[in-house]
Amino acid sequence: MTSRHPGVSIIIAAITVAAIEVGLHWLLSRGTFPTLSAIYLPSNYTRTRDDFAGVVDNLGPAAILGLVSGWVAFPRWSLRKLTAAAIGIAIFLAALEPAYWGIIGWHHYYGVQKPNGIRQTLALFPLFDFFTACIPCLLFANMTYRGRRELASRKSMNLPK
Repeated sequence: MTSRHPGVSIIIAAITVAAIEVGLHWLLSRGTFPTLSAIYLPSNYTRTRDDFAGVVDNLGPAAILGLVSGWVAFPRWSLRKLTAAAIGIAIFLAALEPAYWGIIGWHHYYGVQKPNGIRQTLALFPLFDFFTACIPCLLFANMTYRGRRELASRKSMNLPK
């Protein structure tokens, strides 16, 4: 997946992850897999927060895209440019969240709430989604970038002189 332009590889990976996420949410909205739907958003969602929606929507894609961006950015980008790309990825993942609400239905996410409560929730969730995507994306991008740099330095030290 590496190319001469790391940005192209990162964009391709982000589009691929977004397509998989939209496809998964579409399948969940169709009710084709009730067990998977029950794990993703339980029926007693108004009383509990025991679900895997945050892992599926933010943490998993952020970790995957962080790994990819750290891997492809190492030889050509600085750590500062990689950090900016990881923040951009987190913004992208947070911006996808309303699409998931539209596909599955916002009422599945928030249960039965008063209209003012829904407006407050919708106002705060993009910020929360950004932070929950930003932290793992930065972590995995930095970890992969530094790991590749360490691996390259070890290889160069072991070369015969």
